[in-house]
Amino acid sequence: MTKLFTFDVTSPANTAKEAAVKEALKLKAGIITRWSILIPDGHECLAHLAIKHGETQIIPWGDDQDLHGNAETLSWEDDYELPSEPAELTAVAWNLDDTYPHTFYLRVWISGKMEVLAMEALNRLVSGLLRLLGRLGIR
Repeated sequence: MTKLFTFDVTSPANTAKEAAVKEALKLKAGIITRWSILIPDGHECLAHLAIKHGETQIIPWGDDQDLHGNAETLSWEDDYELPSEPAELTAVAWNLDDTYPHTFYLRVWISGKMEVLAMEALNRLVSGLLRLLGRLGIR
């Protein structure tokens, strides 16, 4: 069964990267299969977000990068494994806006490892059957 986790990560006005807000994202063990991050209108690329697993930045990949934008939702599929509990990531947010705080809205979908392996096996089976039918001239 896929589980959905939601988080609101707010950074006050005038929060330098060196003083970034760090918020624990408490999850369950499994495989992150999908992410969605809403960057509301008004951010104007002044608020920044990164996600870490331990000391390793995983979103976006690489310590010299971060997410920022305005009035957009970033969504993508993933296959990042959280092998054991407690499963915890850290949201790191800072905000260069001198007037307003800004909030990022995160959604994280996690599936059990067996669930993901079963779907992969089913996809391989269907692909193999389609190839076989194609070779037999059945469309």
